[in-house]
Amino acid sequence: MNTPINLEKESKRTKTPLMLDRRTQIIDLIRQEGVVRVPELADRFQVSEVTIRSNLAQLEKEGLVVRDRGGAVINNQNNSMLIAFEQRTELHREEKRRIGQAASQFVASGDTIMLDAGTTAVAQQ
Repeated sequence: MNTPINLEKESKRTKTPLMLDRRTQIIDLIRQEGVVRVPELADRFQVSEVTIRSNLAQLEKEGLVVRDRGGAVINNQNNSMLIAFEQRTELHREEKRRIGQAASQFVASGDTIMLDAGTTAVAQQ
């Protein structure tokens, strides 16, 4: 007996078990690590970055994640922007430190500089 296929709004294709499993694993990774990045996920799951972006877009549409600058964090309605900033602060700490060291060589005593409120500038405090 053939069971009719239920096509969902997101696509005219049926979600495969691998796709559903990958999305579940992505959610689990975000919960464990706080933030995930598209290139790292593509490498981990051996799929294209386009596929990962599509998975993250669907997870965002479902209200599970918030996409942010090449990655995603868990959607927390009350403080998603704060969480995203705090999680980004923890990413690439050593690189941010080296950027600050390199930039400081261009600043002389008495110079006035302007910094944005990004995570690299904040890491230099």
